[in-house]
Amino acid sequence: MMKQSVLAIILIYLGSVHALAVIGTEPSVIHLESPFDSLQARRALLPGSNTIKGSALIRLAGGDIVTCAGYEVHLIPASPYATERIRYIYGSELKGFNPVERGLRGVQFKPDYPEYSAFTRCVTCDPQGVFEFGFVSDGDFYVVTEVTWMAWDIPQGGYLMQRVTLAGGETKKVVLTP
Repeated sequence: MMKQSVLAIILIYLGSVHALAVIGTEPSVIHLESPFDSLQARRALLPGSNTIKGSALIRLAGGDIVTCAGYEVHLIPASPYATERIRYIYGSELKGFNPVERGLRGVQFKPDYPEYSAFTRCVTCDPQGVFEFGFVSDGDFYVVTEVTWMAWDIPQGGYLMQRVTLAGGETKKVVLTP
């Protein structure tokens, strides 16, 4: 009988903790000042003569390396709207890391233009964690990907971003790291 009472108290406590956690997960609304300019984004994605070659990796404390192998890499035109979002997510508009435990769960951007995601390019990192965007126009872009893995059923790693400026048919090499 005593064991059942203790078990009941533990279950009530855990249920209360879960309820408080759920209550505390209301979405954070991030109000953005810049409107999204779909014409600017469309122009930025027109074919050009530049190339971005890169890789993304996180070196673990023991020396092992985890890459973006199999994950998508996004090329986002650097509009004022994109810059506001990037600055919030990564704390910078030049280079950043957003740990997986922080993520964006519960974050809602206002306004959130559906076409924002449509005006990006996407490739997949190869098995060595290497990616390439060819035929990129002149301008500023954000390169964004993730390097995540599981350790003891706990997500590890995070999301990486770097701003890249291209002009005149150049090839830029980038390595995204925290």
